[in-house]
Amino acid sequence: MAPNPADDEIETGTKTDSDVPTTADVYAYADDGQHATVWAINRIDDQTVDVLTYRCGDGLIEQDGQVEEHHVEPDTTTQQFALEVAETDPEKALRLARAYHKRGY
Repeated sequence: MAPNPADDEIETGTKTDSDVPTTADVYAYADDGQHATVWAINRIDDQTVDVLTYRCGDGLIEQDGQVEEHHVEPDTTTQQFALEVAETDPEKALRLARAYHKRGY
């Protein structure tokens, strides 16, 4: 019986490069080894970041939605914000990545 991806350990974190087709100041991710959600995060000014979400799996990398603008406190670094994004409900992020690719997008 094949292992259930939902039972795999989920890795979250940030990195400075990614396979997603956009540039970003920092990337946040939730990854179970088979599927991942990657957030490309760019600092716009001292109180604004833009976030673009990608769903990855089965050899596919697809943009999910449009750029979302988020307010941040001026003393919050882009890296801190990215880590917060990655650690906010990674199970849901991976469920969405699996469902996104199951539909064939």
